[in-house]
This record gives sequence, structure tokens and C-alpha cells, in this order.
Amino acid sequence: MDLPTDHLTGAILLAIFVAVIKYVADRWAGRRHARLKRLNAQLELLYGPMLALSHANDEAWKGFRAIHRPTKASYWDPADAPSAKEAEAWRMWIQTVFMPINERLEKLVITQSHLLISDDIPRCLLELCSHVEAYRGVIAEWRAGDTSHPTAPVEYPNDILPSARVWYSQLKAQQVALVTAGA
Repeated sequence: MDLPTDHLTGAILLAIFVAVIKYVADRWAGRRHARLKRLNAQLELLYGPMLALSHANDEAWKGFRAIHRPTKASYWDPADAPSAKEAEAWRMWIQTVFMPINERLEKLVITQSHLLISDDIPRCLLELCSHVEAYRGVIAEWRAGDTSHPTAPVEYPNDILPSARVWYSQLKAQQVALVTAGA
């Protein structure tokens, strides 16, 4: 009469084994889902817009320079200053094209920093925020009639676009790997 007890013990052990496997699989799936959800948010709310805006800024800059002082290494070359018309074009483009893009980038950094890949805010993004704030002061001077300061005292960080490309590509690769692994 040991046979029913052995079957009962085996059934109990099998049920426990199945429950443990299900628990482990559910936890793995939950972690995968949470990771995919975060990756999607990072791409949609921070890194995708950052890449698009920094690319637009770069293309706008190239377009501006193709039209205005294209042969000059620096727009504000002290040895060959821009004409009054060129200075006015600069102020117009800064106010209507570059600052709006840079302000949107700054807003992304400020409002979506919880989605950053790293624990710290990258230096180029902090420099961007400083650049935007410094230009606000310069533009306020222009609006008050003082155009003696043509540029912000804090330079635009040129490594934003290349960094945004790398960050976006890294996250996109992780997203694709997670989606593919779950398919």
C-alpha cells in the first residue's frame, strides 16, 4: 500500500517544481517587461527627441553658415568682424531658430533627467543648459538695444549630436534585443 503515498509525494513534488518554474519565469518576464517599458520611455521621451532636435540644430547651423559668411572660419572673427547686416542676421537666427531648439533641448534635460542612461547628467547636457541660460541674458540685452555682446559667454557644446546618436543607438539596440528575445 505504499504505492498511493509514492504517487502523492511525486505529485506534490511535481506541483512544487512547476510552481517554482512558473514563479521564476514570471519574475523574468516581469523584469523584461519593466526594462522594455523603461527603454521605450527613454527613446520616446528623451533620447529620440534629443537626437531629432540636436540634428535639426546642426543642420540649421550648416544652412545658416552656407548663407552667411560661408568662407569665414569663425562668424565672429575679431580680425574680420561681420557687417551690420550679418550681425542682424545672426541675432535673428539665434532668436528664431537656435534658441527655440536649444530651449526645447534644455527642457528635455530638466524634465526627463530621470530617463538618462547614466547616474549623472553628462557634461555636454549641463553645458547646454548653461549656454541657454547665458544666451537668455544676451538676448535680453539685444531687446534692450545693447548689441555689444553678440554671443553667449558660454559656448554651445558641440558633442551633443554625436553623443545623442550614440545614446539613441545603444538604447535602440537594447530595445530590439529585448523585443526579439521575447518574440
